[in-house]
Amino acid sequence: MLKEHRAHIGPAVEAGDKADHAAKLRAEQILALTHHDPTAVHWPDAKTRAEAFAMAGRKPRNCPACDIEVIDYLRRIIGLHSIKVEVPPAIHRQRLDICRGSTKRGIERCEHLAWPGLNCSKCLCFVDAKARMKSMKCPIGRWK
Repeated sequence: MLKEHRAHIGPAVEAGDKADHAAKLRAEQILALTHHDPTAVHWPDAKTRAEAFAMAGRKPRNCPACDIEVIDYLRRIIGLHSIKVEVPPAIHRQRLDICRGSTKRGIERCEHLAWPGLNCSKCLCFVDAKARMKSMKCPIGRWK
């Protein structure tokens, strides 16, 4: 019975290993074509960008922070270190207060925060994701 079970799952495991190997190879190819650093990603073309986002299970958006998240995902697939270094929680909170405003701290909401308070209308990034990354900067220079 155990032999029958192993014979039954063997090809499935091999197919899974082949798919993982193919995904790693494609991730390596995409990373080799795509110039990136902790602050920006320069995709070679729209097709490669769309494929990278699909591999990461994300919908393509015009957002530099999202591009870095996808590159970081591809780097993790092939075993490279993360380029996405996060700031301490206190700095993240401070950055969000600058964007979203804080009545407690007497900070007015940024005029570039798009409804419903998720995106910056200047850079189109998701404010929460961008505020977490150490390498990211406010497009109008409000973050220290």
